[in-house]
Amino acid sequence: MSQLPKRGVVNFVAVLAAGFALGVVGIAAWYIFGQSEPAPWIKPAAIDGATVRLTYEGSKCRDSVDVDVDEDSTRVIITVRETVRARGLLLADLDPGSATALALATFIRSSTDALWKSSFRDDFLLAGDDWTKVPSGKIAYASQLSAIMALEQRARLESG
Repeated sequence: MSQLPKRGVVNFVAVLAAGFALGVVGIAAWYIFGQSEPAPWIKPAAIDGATVRLTYEGSKCRDSVDVDVDEDSTRVIITVRETVRARGLLLADLDPGSATALALATFIRSSTDALWKSSFRDDFLLAGDDWTKVPSGKIAYASQLSAIMALEQRARLESG
């Protein structure tokens, strides 16, 4: 019996296992790096008698928002949680001629140009935390993942 079918199955299983592992790492990275701590409210409130009005605009890149109000006799705590996707993904939802789309496209191009110049060596990408400098020392997984996502967004941008 030939070894070819056995190797093919082993390779297929190895690819599936690697894909699963990358998925788990990606989800874990999102939970670790995609979450943030609440920030205290530092904007002025408009007070009119018993009504207190707080203005919250949030991020233009917001996918969803949840608001929780917790109050007792001495204080009121308002917690706003936003889900914000990668800003580059918004290009598909924006008017291509809008100032926001043009600024975002310019940012993607300039940052990935800097990344390419500083971090691509001998057919490998090794991105550090600062894409304007040649990477050195220990490289965080989040930095490398951000670089890959940015280059993917750049490819989508350039392909139209």
